[in-house]
Amino acid sequence: MLYTIESELIPEELLEDGGLRARVWRALERIGKPYAELLTIHYLEDKTVPAIARELGDSEKAVESRLHRAREAFRRELVSG
Repeated sequence: MLYTIESELIPEELLEDGGLRARVWRALERIGKPYAELLTIHYLEDKTVPAIARELGDSEKAVESRLHRAREAFRRELVSG
């Protein structure tokens, strides 16, 4: 069975893994600070794209594009890590 994070497929065995939290932090470290910070702001601080755009002084489209790339990088690292 597969689950999704923002429409990206995540294998079930990763979600059942007792070390998932450690894997998540390692993946965040490997994707680099800019992507990790953006994911943290969006998901952990629960900020919207418009709010992030205002905070960073960027367009919403730029933030959406970076979030997409950050999610892709995170998913790749989480699955491979």
